[in-house]
Amino acid sequence: MYDYLLNEENKKFREEVREFVKNAVPPSLLKQMDKDEIQYPSEWMEALAKQNLIGIRFPKKYGGRGLNWESEIIAQEE
Repeated sequence: MYDYLLNEENKKFREEVREFVKNAVPPSLLKQMDKDEIQYPSEWMEALAKQNLIGIRFPKKYGGRGLNWESEIIAQEE
């Protein structure tokens, strides 16, 4: 997503997701996922859950973050 389309909250969220992917996900796992050798491995899902990146748009009262569609798209792009 282009920077000029993002507000400050979205930019901050994008940086959070980038740092998560950079630091918490082994490159070998990303390569396997890119090649469709594996889908949604348990270690990936556990790491996403610990970072509260599952259910981004779900209301906070249900364990989500209560964020918008833009945030969901940002997370998927990263």
